[in-house]
Amino acid sequence: MPETVFWDTAAFVALGNRDDELHSTAVAVSQELARLKAHILVTDAVLTEVANTFSKAALRPMVRQVIESFQASRKVRLA
Repeated sequence: MPETVFWDTAAFVALGNRDDELHSTAVAVSQELARLKAHILVTDAVLTEVANTFSKAALRPMVRQVIESFQASRKVRLA
């Protein structure tokens, strides 16, 4: 059974913001989890916080697409 890893808001923000000091770490962890075929556990509260963080009008379509892809993914579990 694949490992399940909880991702919090900080992980998503670091992954989505190239200027974040943890961006390169978040990218590396994300790639390793993909290699391991790990499942990602996310709560609705985390998705709400991510959407609020990236709420500028120009980013809204991207955030919507990301959230919809999480909802459709077999690798992401919403709790």
